[in-house]
Amino acid sequence: MTPLLVGGGVLWRWLSGVFAAPLDATSLQACRTGMDEIEALCADPTLAPGLRRMRDALAALPVAPACVALLAHDHTLLFSGAGGPATVPPYESAFTEPGGRLFGAAETRMRSLLADLGLRLAPGVVEPSDHIAIEFLAMAELSEAAGPSPRRTELLAALCNWLPAFRDACLVRDSRGFYAGAAMLAAALAAAAWPAASQETLEEC
Repeated sequence: MTPLLVGGGVLWRWLSGVFAAPLDATSLQACRTGMDEIEALCADPTLAPGLRRMRDALAALPVAPACVALLAHDHTLLFSGAGGPATVPPYESAFTEPGGRLFGAAETRMRSLLADLGLRLAPGVVEPSDHIAIEFLAMAELSEAAGPSPRRTELLAALCNWLPAFRDACLVRDSRGFYAGAAMLAAALAAAAWPAASQETLEEC
């Protein structure tokens, strides 16, 4: 994988935008462009299945504006709670706390990390700080900083811990497959970045 994607935070920032909110026509076009750039820049085969699933899902959709409406429907059902038992909570706490209780230790850790980074949620955003899009945005910021970073290693370890379960839930519940593909891509990116991050930690000791 190229340093641009793992160290530069480009892909983490792009993935944050995919999960943050339903895509409108402009952001969907930016998403398509991002997929093209990722494929052109990165030869890591572990990212290919997720990208392919996303592309296949988009190819099966009708043209705009119907495709935008269908993806927005999927995002709402999967991540807002509107899907009932088919919901996939986009929060780390939901996958790491007993009973999936929200506002757990992960949310507390992320609030502290955001404060350390000088980041604040936009006005009107009421999501817990361990929302997947917020964690990805923090990972992008940390990845763009020079030199070893214990906070980056800590967040990456957390992502490696909970993203596989999030991915598996999306694979079961996302019938169209776009968000399941994005979850596959995120889990693969975290796994690919971990060896270098863990080596940084060893070198600091």
